[in-house]
Amino acid sequence: MVNYSKWDAIGDSSDDEAPSRLAQDVETKLAVAPPEAPPRNPKAEVLTDRANQVVNSLIEKHGEDKSRLLGPDERAAYREACTLYDGALKNMEVKDDKLSSRILLNMATCHWQVNEFGPARKAASRALDFAVAEDLSRAKDIVDACDRELRRVASTKDGVDHAAAGDAALHAKDFAAGAKHFSALCKAFKGSGGEDEIHALAHLALCYEQQSKFGDAALHYDRAAEVCDKTDQASASVPRRAQLAQRAQMCYEKNGEDAKSAASCARETQRCSGDAELALKCAGAFAQRYRKEKKSKALVLPALTVAVETATKARKQNPKCLKTASQRLLLATVLDALADGLSSQRQFKDALPKAELALREYDAVAKAHLRSKNEDENFRARRAAAGCALAVASCRAALHKYDDAGDQFRDASNRYAGVSEFLRAGQAALSAARCFTNAGCSPEGTQGTIDAEGGPGAAANVEDYQQAAKLLAIALDLPKNSADDKAAIQSLLAKSLVGAGRPNDAVGPAKAALAYLDTKPRAENDSKDRASACETLADALAGADRLRDAASCLEKAAVFCFENDKQLGTAGAQHLFNAAGALQKCGDGDESAAMFRKARDAYKRLGHPKAAQTAQEHAEAALRACAEAVLD
Repeated sequence: MVNYSKWDAIGDSSDDEAPSRLAQDVETKLAVAPPEAPPRNPKAEVLTDRANQVVNSLIEKHGEDKSRLLGPDERAAYREACTLYDGALKNMEVKDDKLSSRILLNMATCHWQVNEFGPARKAASRALDFAVAEDLSRAKDIVDACDRELRRVASTKDGVDHAAAGDAALHAKDFAAGAKHFSALCKAFKGSGGEDEIHALAHLALCYEQQSKFGDAALHYDRAAEVCDKTDQASASVPRRAQLAQRAQMCYEKNGEDAKSAASCARETQRCSGDAELALKCAGAFAQRYRKEKKSKALVLPALTVAVETATKARKQNPKCLKTASQRLLLATVLDALADGLSSQRQFKDALPKAELALREYDAVAKAHLRSKNEDENFRARRAAAGCALAVASCRAALHKYDDAGDQFRDASNRYAGVSEFLRAGQAALSAARCFTNAGCSPEGTQGTIDAEGGPGAAANVEDYQQAAKLLAIALDLPKNSADDKAAIQSLLAKSLVGAGRPNDAVGPAKAALAYLDTKPRAENDSKDRASACETLADALAGADRLRDAASCLEKAAVFCFENDKQLGTAGAQHLFNAAGALQKCGDGDESAAMFRKARDAYKRLGHPKAAQTAQEHAEAALRACAEAVLD
């Protein structure tokens, strides 16, 4: 093992052949090691031995007179020793608290010898974390001595007591002067890793924040949180690390740097890796704030991912971890937010397992509250589970697993009905019907014309459409509906009734929804909603055998779609094609042909030559049929 017989002070020398000698020394050490007790960290021990030999030779050469000033060569040797000790720590392959503690104390002593009190304090503080009984007293002495020296230097730097001057400036609300003094303190305490450095950074950040220098404030709050490392305890002079991190995030956001705010949250979550619950709280609070402010969901993904990985690791290590109702609810909330964020990035394959796990956690929470007869919390958990079930269904639908998605939409519908949210229950039931309709279907450029035999979907999933209509009818009768909500419900009800084979009943709600939209002033990007309302009414009219009126509605829908060619242009061309088909069924050959030609021109303009050719062929067929009818 390492020889510490001469350790009251320390040092080292540089060597140009260090890499090759290190490899040779490691081989030699392994060769001479007793077979019954091989070295656990040969590289680390070799580096430590070499550093010790250098320092011991310095002590033998110059003696142990601590009042003697060091020469340049000696100072360089001590700094090189620190580099060797640091390398030894990085080469620790097997956990060895005693060796790590001893190396850190040696490193601290080297830094002390050259008056580098900040790094010396940091090394000694790290040694305290290993809690080696025989080293605790020495490590504490070094920490206290470094604190004294750092404060002495700070109080006499430039002939000014910057700590007292900074506090006085804050009291007088002279934040510019305060920033000057606390900046000097930050330089004095840099690298010490103690409360003094945290205090200086936090107060400098505060001075910047009060001057609306949010970028500088965020940077220094972040540095203060980083100095805290894994310690989240507050004291009389410093705030909690979580508070510092949150202030940093808020300042980044005020400075318009949302990405940096998200990165800061991810770092804070990573620092909580030893406490899964704290990591979940940190990421969950950040995600909730961004959701309320309607900011990009992608920004919260790194923090949420770290939190979930921390929780997963903790559960693998201890199956009983995160098993209380509150902890499971916290985990479910973070998983749900992560799945939502991944879905917003169209990463449905990654989002699905997260959403499924969140749903299981929500269900477990609901059962726990049911057993404890806590009705309010049980209701909240069931409501959250309903939303999560909807997210699971949406992911499955996006992955074209239509049968599974349909079953899950039905489950979500039942869950929402169980918590009396009939609008969402109806929407989920309607989605289930559409999923089963889509199963096995492949979209084409043109899908034919509207079928007057009961409207689209009437032959499939009638029960799902009927269930959706029942739930939406209940939702429509609720007194708390706003005008916007009522119009949305009427539109959905019309779609459900058409799908259930009741187009005549669907005409009234569809007309009411469209009439409400017509009364509202035009808004940016409202083309899709207006086109959808026209299409819904057209479906209802076609099912009620009012094909001319249906064609007129489809033409109006196409106009709205063409306002946003990039996203809705193809749908607009399809509406024209369907309108032409409706007119053809009425026997209006000339009008039908003209409408087919409009569809053809739209398809050409949008870059769909095959669909344009199909529309042209239908136009020619309509004219031929019209001519034949005249001859007859």
